[in-house]
Amino acid sequence: MKRLFLALEVPDFEKCAITLWREQALPELSAPVITDNLHLTLCFLGNTELEIEQELIAKLNHLKGRKIHLSFTEIGYFKKPKVLYLKPEKTPHTLLNLVQNLNEMVSCTETDLNQLEYTPHITVARKISEYPNIVDSPSIRIQFTDVVLYHSQSTNNGVRYKKLRGWSLN
Repeated sequence: MKRLFLALEVPDFEKCAITLWREQALPELSAPVITDNLHLTLCFLGNTELEIEQELIAKLNHLKGRKIHLSFTEIGYFKKPKVLYLKPEKTPHTLLNLVQNLNEMVSCTETDLNQLEYTPHITVARKISEYPNIVDSPSIRIQFTDVVLYHSQSTNNGVRYKKLRGWSLN
């Protein structure tokens, strides 16, 4: 089984911009998310059997969606998982529709979905015991062009997200 999730891929230039902002605004972080792992989660599948993965890929091959433009100007904090994240100024209907379509595809594969309300975000740090004092707010615009199926792999150097497959948005 693989631990899988669907996400919008953050382009390399914007990954570097997020990392640079984080290093300047929050230099004391003990557990920053590595640059290569930055993404915007759409749907978390969890531990997934190979047959379900293949069934989902077949459905995703018919995915239709438009490119999504987001401006990240705010910081958020999930207290229970101790996660600091970038959040978009606004959540467009195109993103919510994409999430809904993906959830429908995934639920057809008999995968148990997380029933929490969807909060679009890019995790920038973990193991944050309290909301930090941030002087410089982010100002990062991202055009998302690809939905990606990622495999979350535990390694000796921490978690790494391996891109298994991608689908372009128009």
